[in-house]
Amino acid sequence: MRSQYKYKLNRYNPEQRKKDQYKILIFEEHQARRDFLRSLIFEWGYIPFSFESEPICFDNLASINPDLVLLGPLPLERFFSFLTTIKLINSALPILMISEDQAIEEFIAKKDFTDVLIINTPLESNKIKDRIIRILNNRFKIDNCQNGSMIIGNSPEILKIRKMIPELINSKEAVLIKGETGTGKDLVAKVIHCMSDRSENPLVKVNSASLTVELFERELLGCSEKKNTGTTKKSKLETANRGAIFFDDIDRIPADLQPRLLQLIEKDTLLRLLPESKEMIDIRIIAAADADLDSLVERGKFRKDLFYRLNVFSIEIPPLRDRIEDIPLLTDFFIDKFCGEFGKSNYKLSQKTQNIFCSYHWPGNVRELENFVKDALVSSNEGSIFDKQFISVENNKPQDLINNGENIYPLVELKDLKSYMQDLENFSLKNICREFLAQAEKKLIKKVLEKSSGNRKKAAMILEISYRSLLNKIKTYKLT
Repeated sequence: MRSQYKYKLNRYNPEQRKKDQYKILIFEEHQARRDFLRSLIFEWGYIPFSFESEPICFDNLASINPDLVLLGPLPLERFFSFLTTIKLINSALPILMISEDQAIEEFIAKKDFTDVLIINTPLESNKIKDRIIRILNNRFKIDNCQNGSMIIGNSPEILKIRKMIPELINSKEAVLIKGETGTGKDLVAKVIHCMSDRSENPLVKVNSASLTVELFERELLGCSEKKNTGTTKKSKLETANRGAIFFDDIDRIPADLQPRLLQLIEKDTLLRLLPESKEMIDIRIIAAADADLDSLVERGKFRKDLFYRLNVFSIEIPPLRDRIEDIPLLTDFFIDKFCGEFGKSNYKLSQKTQNIFCSYHWPGNVRELENFVKDALVSSNEGSIFDKQFISVENNKPQDLINNGENIYPLVELKDLKSYMQDLENFSLKNICREFLAQAEKKLIKKVLEKSSGNRKKAAMILEISYRSLLNKIKTYKLT
């Protein structure tokens, strides 16, 4: 059901608020409970705004820009309408709902709404306060990460990552983040650290590709030599103590340093490998890899035991071309970001560019999209940039490159659609689009593989996706 209200979108751009400046919006139709909640919120030092009418609540939401919505009991249909409108106005706004409705809890769990939480009745002030503090503290950590470290997107892959992060943030085990260049691996590492109980201590980044034996010894492990000032230079391990260390491009670490790194991290805590010191340093390991480490291990290019030590928790970020539905959200986010930086009040990409964005294969992923938006705002002329970066998009359609333009459509038959819609559980536009997009993709890949005589590299070039992405899709769709 689509919400009946239409409001200007307010993409969350948080102020640096102190805890006693947090604003909480209360929507509760029952007057006694509304007054009770408002008095509690005020007593705890937050700023309450309470409403009993949905239209008035939504009219004021953007101008209030609250940090949390406290929602009274609603039936499932009205809750869905309310939630849809809230997320249209402010997609990052968390909701704490009072409910005993099992159907609502199942709906939230099924849709992976990790920022919508339920609190049951009877209401206890300590229970409400504890839940509010936890929500605001988590949001406070995310808001204060450098460079606005937020994971933007509503695609199934991104929702899975966002759901996984809270489950591993306070573990001491290593995390391996995999993905192509520009997908945002460093951002995910930063969010994991900022949301963890180690966030008050540094996240130290190490460029694994540039490490040499000398740099490993001097910068990572530390040097005991004193400078002219009489002070000892801190090693990166010392700097990251009680925090985390992020090994970027771990797949490119030199082979002769892999045994040293393994020796360094093979215990639960890190041990400084210096003759004069046996100090134990508590550091969490986060690593990122562009290349397929499994393949490198099979080819003997990466130590198997080091891989197993790093790959305790694994997060794989999909390339941008595999989550097209996130492109409008990311584009809007970058427009808001750079408009603020450059002092521009408003900017809108042309419809032509927006359409091209969803058909371009984005070899540079999110970083390339960010750079394009930034250049467009700086130059105020997206046309010239479009000519340079997207000149080949409209002239390289897959069907034009297969057997001199042989028609490979229709990819989805009408009878398939009718058959699928007989199941009422699947009767939603989102489900139908997802199902038949997958069917069309499978048929297209199969046809391209046939026309390229099974040459997967050639097929990947025709389809304008990475070789690795094609292999994953062949495995997913069980194509031989």
